[in-house]
Amino acid sequence: MPLYGTALDDARSKAARDGDYWVANLRRPVRFTQAVQAAVEDGHRLFLEISSHPVVAHSVGETLLHLGVEDAAVTGSLRRNADETATLLDGLARLHCHGAAIDWTRDHGVGAPLPLPATVWQHRPYWIFPEDTGGAGLGSGHDPDSHTLLGGRMTVSGAPSRQVWQTRLDLSSRPYPQSHGLVGVEVTPAAAIINTFAEAAREDGPPALTDIVLRTPLAVEPPRVVQVVREGRSLSLATRIADDTEDDGDEWITHTTATLDPGAPAPSGLLDAARLRARLTEGSLTKADEMFERMGVEGYAFPWDLEELRHDEDEQLAVLTIEPAPARRASSWAHVIDGALTISAMVVAPGDASVLWMSRSIEKVTWRGEPPARIVVHSTRSPRSPHDTVDVRVADESGDVVCEVLGLRFAAVEHLGTAVLPRDLVHEVVWRPLDLGEGAGAGAAAVEQVLLVGEADVTDPLAEQLEAAGVRCVRMGEGPEADLRPELFARPGALLVAPSLSREGEPLDQATERVTWTLIRVVQRLAEIQANAPGHLAPQRVWCLTTGVREARDERSVAHGPLWGVSRIIAGDHPELWGGAVDLPALDAGTGARLLTVLRGAAGQEDVIALDPDGPRAARLSRIERSADGTPLRCSPSGTVLITGGLGALGLETARWLVDRGARRILLAGRRGLPDRGEWETVTDPETRRRIDGVLALEALGVTVRVLALDITDARQVAAALDPGTLGLPPVCGVVHAAGVVNNALVDKVELDGLREVLAPKAGGALVLHRLFPPGRLDFFVMFSSCGQFARLSGQAGYAAANSFLDALAAHRNAGGHTETISLGWTAWRGLGLSADIATTMFEANSRGLEAVSGAEALRAWAFGDRFRADYQAVLRVVPTPSHTPRLPMFRELAVSEETAAAGTGGLLAADIADLPEEEARERVTADVREQVAAELNLDAPAVELKRPLVELGVDSVMTVALRVRLQRRYALDLPPTILWAKPTVAALAGHVYDSLCPPSEEAPGVVAGAVAEDPGVPATAGR
Repeated sequence: MPLYGTALDDARSKAARDGDYWVANLRRPVRFTQAVQAAVEDGHRLFLEISSHPVVAHSVGETLLHLGVEDAAVTGSLRRNADETATLLDGLARLHCHGAAIDWTRDHGVGAPLPLPATVWQHRPYWIFPEDTGGAGLGSGHDPDSHTLLGGRMTVSGAPSRQVWQTRLDLSSRPYPQSHGLVGVEVTPAAAIINTFAEAAREDGPPALTDIVLRTPLAVEPPRVVQVVREGRSLSLATRIADDTEDDGDEWITHTTATLDPGAPAPSGLLDAARLRARLTEGSLTKADEMFERMGVEGYAFPWDLEELRHDEDEQLAVLTIEPAPARRASSWAHVIDGALTISAMVVAPGDASVLWMSRSIEKVTWRGEPPARIVVHSTRSPRSPHDTVDVRVADESGDVVCEVLGLRFAAVEHLGTAVLPRDLVHEVVWRPLDLGEGAGAGAAAVEQVLLVGEADVTDPLAEQLEAAGVRCVRMGEGPEADLRPELFARPGALLVAPSLSREGEPLDQATERVTWTLIRVVQRLAEIQANAPGHLAPQRVWCLTTGVREARDERSVAHGPLWGVSRIIAGDHPELWGGAVDLPALDAGTGARLLTVLRGAAGQEDVIALDPDGPRAARLSRIERSADGTPLRCSPSGTVLITGGLGALGLETARWLVDRGARRILLAGRRGLPDRGEWETVTDPETRRRIDGVLALEALGVTVRVLALDITDARQVAAALDPGTLGLPPVCGVVHAAGVVNNALVDKVELDGLREVLAPKAGGALVLHRLFPPGRLDFFVMFSSCGQFARLSGQAGYAAANSFLDALAAHRNAGGHTETISLGWTAWRGLGLSADIATTMFEANSRGLEAVSGAEALRAWAFGDRFRADYQAVLRVVPTPSHTPRLPMFRELAVSEETAAAGTGGLLAADIADLPEEEARERVTADVREQVAAELNLDAPAVELKRPLVELGVDSVMTVALRVRLQRRYALDLPPTILWAKPTVAALAGHVYDSLCPPSEEAPGVVAGAVAEDPGVPATAGR
């Protein structure tokens, strides 16, 4: 088997894996892209990651995408919180489908393979309903005892006509008798919705529903207005928040859709329970309650008793009493179906599942006659998808089959997310006065000198003003390769990167790259000098100076926008070096004095500080509390909407959302298009298949869809491709810029080529669209940014820079009085896009108070935010952080709705060891750190050698992040991402933790008084 390495220049090198190799492996950049490229060049197309959870599979896929390789497949061996056998078999099947030679005789002996079933299409009907119907007062409300949500009925004219039932849903009117809490959220059971649809179609005879899609759980709280719509054979249920009093705020969520099949035969036949009992093993009657309790099910919606349970790996027999004797019939079919669907989940849900499994879709459900009071439920794994789908037959006591549920698919749900209102997710940036009058406390730092990096038109006047204030200044020249040397850092001070807005004749995209790379390279050089300096260096703080980014009136200031995002990532990667970013409206005679106050008083304490003439201000996120002054997004039916990155998961979700807002012609632009339409039916690649299905689903709604293979950074190509004459479509009236790539690397490892790769589609593409569609030309211009930079996520310097460019560009486009442009800073969309492969990143984000949102939450938040004029809005969920951990600057004013009991408890703090002798305290810290490392490695603490490098114990790059987050939570310290490079053993790590918890009470010899920052996130040894 060929071996491709990531440490040497030649990925195919057969050099011995000796000491020199492992030194290179630790010190040199990881050449992952080159290794994958070499494998591709050698003809390999199948990639299997063998690990406990996918870590590099996504990076392999991104590399293949960059190389233009379309016939490759990437899969993993295992996945966290998933059944190991099922996951392994799924990976094996994926490899087989892409041509891997599998020796099936190992498990299946001899025989011919079975044919695959035909594709089952899921039809999603959409409807249009007037917006001025008011609240739930359309006729009378529903009868909760009927177990339906059919309220007052009206007919909307059309061909065909639409029947609409409207009601109000809250805890007092829920259409089921018992509490049905799921992970703390009261949710309407699927059986009640199915019964609602059946009742809406009752006039057509016996119910038969097909293609049921349970898109979003229907939460009971907060109260909702519910509409059930029947248009021909199509049925849907949608809701909006009932207490949403804004006139333009009606945001309807479609929860469930289905199709009526009046010609379907009623269920028939007999269920031979005796035969099933003979071959199935008797199970525990408490198994269901125990399993559902572990998942977070707090109660069953309907009362029923489990009398008998038998099962094997593939099927299950259950006997349920729906209504106790002497009753002969149940109160409704919802009662019966709820028991049957609930108990059938046990067939496919892992027995030890700790996350909720919910029904997501049903191919077909039919029933006949009266609902029986006692039922026999036979559930089997569906041959079409045995790992997550079951077929269910329900019989009465005599064995007559009275109900069939085919293709009942379940899926794990990490978080329901239905209890969070949009107003709790949407935030705007506000600027608060920053008080530096008391020496700034933890931010106090000695500044005896300032090293200035940047063009003379900025650095010369600054140097004159600072020198007039008694501070020595050294002009280092311009550009990223400033001549930084160890001897320059004998005095404590600041290294100030102060680029000019632009050079003569310099395009905006080149200026953006120049200033961004300059800041990154300066930080890299200072980190290298501090790591390699033979003697003591005085403490230094790197600061960045931007001009006009906050007001954004001058287009040239947009080039400085990326510095804000990069600054936040540097603050996370190098808290011991970072000072902050300062934005000036312009240089004036008092700038130097005001700036010096900030340098001395706010080092490492803030993200971005605006240095206004009336005093410094700090950026904060805040929920929107003002009155609505915006116009909800609507798409002109006579225009065309462009979505860049349109074939991605987020792009297709956005397209479907825009259809609900009137879009009738949509352009989906991406780096690569789709195969010729004549080949669509034969496409088997999962990713391409997903994209094709997404386009077909849009077309099924009556939308004209064009797919463009487009380099969004090529201005001429974009202009030619979007010309209405070329497209044969009306002009573009709205743009959603969702294109983007990632190339994660810690600040120390960022390379210029990698930075360019990330800036190109987001920043470069946005600039092309800005030139093509100047302010005022479009109805809306929405750019997809990210709020991950506020959490200082490791490795996202390039990504943060690109997103901050979008934020600055949106502000500039609106600075002249226009309002159609906005940059939306999204958190991750759970289950969509990259979110399935960023578990480690989200682990770090959670520890800092940032959580993902579901797709439904994201789109509802977008609709809510549309009510308010803004250049930028951040859409995120705030989660609790340990009480002893300081909040990051942008999150300091955000309230968490509910603190967890575990947050902030059990940590080893300085107070716990304050009264112990030093030797005993160090021993206790060392023992505790050892236990934390052992817990992360699943080892016994004695097995972790104190002076053995952690990499030799199995700590890889993913475990590094997890261990760092664990230690941060444990000790309330903000540890840099490079901590395990500098402190590679338990002993060294424990020493660092102790020194940070118990810094020396007296200054170290040779350190200038006041030179060491008192930032609790800065190690006591910083700068040595």
